[in-house]
Amino acid sequence: NSGICPCIKHLPGYGRANVDPHLHLPQIDTPLSDLAADFLPFQKNAGCPAGMTAHIIIRTIDGQQPITSSSAGIKRLIRGTLNFNGLLISDAIDMHALSGTIAEKARTALAAGCDCICYALGDLSEMEALAAACPPLTDAALSRLEKIRRIISAPAPAADIKKLREEYNRIIGTIEPYCDDYDATEVLNQLKHKGEK
Repeated sequence: NSGICPCIKHLPGYGRANVDPHLHLPQIDTPLSDLAADFLPFQKNAGCPAGMTAHIIIRTIDGQQPITSSSAGIKRLIRGTLNFNGLLISDAIDMHALSGTIAEKARTALAAGCDCICYALGDLSEMEALAAACPPLTDAALSRLEKIRRIISAPAPAADIKKLREEYNRIIGTIEPYCDDYDATEVLNQLKHKGEK
């Protein structure tokens, strides 16, 4: 079994962001008509079973809230224009693009339409606050999650995996082997401390 489910990220895109959302909140004034080409990859992959939001303000959608926290951003843009109906996960709720406590940010993202919350830092008190703030999954979210469970438990023929691996290597060429001591949380912590100096 493959044990893998694809996740498209970050809806509706960070391509025009001029700041790093780990540290600051990106904001763009680009008209929606000019964003059509940016949205195209997401629309072409709208059938993906899982997706992650972007912490970015698109003023023509919502001038106050980033997409993760915006009902208009999720309902009108992600579920509407992009036609995405998979499990919607927030980008990491502990990134500095969002303001408020972990619990406040989670509640706002869920109320806006996210199905699940991504939290990366691993601080126990924040995890406890997050668990207390998050209600049970909605029926729609449970249905989307069940689709993912079926995908990751379905057996994948070895020949298919070999063929995909060969095609992947043909497209991207030789790459450095994965470094198992890479820690995204530590990178985030370093960025946080660098931003505080």
